[in-house]
Amino acid sequence: MKNRHIFLLALCFFVLANVALFLVFRKSPTPSLQLTIPRKPSPVLWRSKAPSLLNPPTRLSDGWLITTPRGEIVSLTAEGVLRWKITDTNKAWQAATLIDPETLCAVTLKGELATFHAATGELRWMRETGLTCLQPPCVTEFNTERVLVLLSQEDGTLLCLSAKDGELRWRSPATNRTDGPPVCFDQTLAYGNCDATVYLFSLTNGQLKGSIPLNSDEQIAGQLLPLPTGQLVAGTRAGTLVLLDPDRFTCLARVRLSESETFATPAWIAPDRIAMPTPEGKLFFWKCQPSQLLPDGELQLAARFEETAFHDGIFWGIAERQLLAFRLSDRKELFRYSPGDELQHLSPGRLGRCLLAVDSELLCLKGF
Repeated sequence: MKNRHIFLLALCFFVLANVALFLVFRKSPTPSLQLTIPRKPSPVLWRSKAPSLLNPPTRLSDGWLITTPRGEIVSLTAEGVLRWKITDTNKAWQAATLIDPETLCAVTLKGELATFHAATGELRWMRETGLTCLQPPCVTEFNTERVLVLLSQEDGTLLCLSAKDGELRWRSPATNRTDGPPVCFDQTLAYGNCDATVYLFSLTNGQLKGSIPLNSDEQIAGQLLPLPTGQLVAGTRAGTLVLLDPDRFTCLARVRLSESETFATPAWIAPDRIAMPTPEGKLFFWKCQPSQLLPDGELQLAARFEETAFHDGIFWGIAERQLLAFRLSDRKELFRYSPGDELQHLSPGRLGRCLLAVDSELLCLKGF
């Protein structure tokens, strides 16, 4: 019995000794290596729910204005904060623009024009013009007075109103159906037409100064670009870019850009150079000579552009569910981002910001 106790004590001592040796000499587990991969900050500055129907946002000096065919006008700051909102279900707003830092205006498809205080949304005046308006008014001045010039889509009639009170200044003769907005330069108003003609009017009285006929398939639905040299350039339905002389009412040159319509507005990037995108995702550069357009390079930026815009020397485009930005001065891509599935209503703003509708939201992005 005594030997049995001695055996059990020896066994316990042996087990305890081995446990102690294991605890003392065991290897510490190697700590797992954890990599911290820095995440690229999101370019989304803010987002908000978008109205179910909205027009392209209007850029303000500090933010954007949102209009809808359901009578809503919403003013947002650059940070996305609601400045004010008004709703009039009887007004199907079509477009808007800024008249001056304190005043903005909106127009319906039926030509109902209204101006509002930019800071509060207070109505200043409203006028029915009887025109069918797709585009916002052209804001300009003559005789030291700021005026608004509306263009009728149905027949090309121009209507000039005082920005102060909406009083009529003049009404131009009709021409033909037109979709693009008018431009103002050197006391002249001009627009391209669906009858493949560019019409020019006097800013002072609305009288027709002359017209520039193009080829029968060169209808213009985009905006004309006045150059510092006094010429005009525009893209056409035939896929051509035309250089026009508004003083002699002639087409000086045309170049082929695309096999499809090129209705984007060209951008002036230097005293004698312009840039022009095409639906096929290309960006062309041209040097404007007195009577010709000389190629100055081209870039394939995407397979296809859905929307394009120029602002502050930056080309913006929506392509293949991506928003991209490209600096024109050194031809450098700055930004490419996929914010969602359905992108539309591109509206570049100040300091590299851009507002657009993505799926059911309004997104403000800053890519550079």
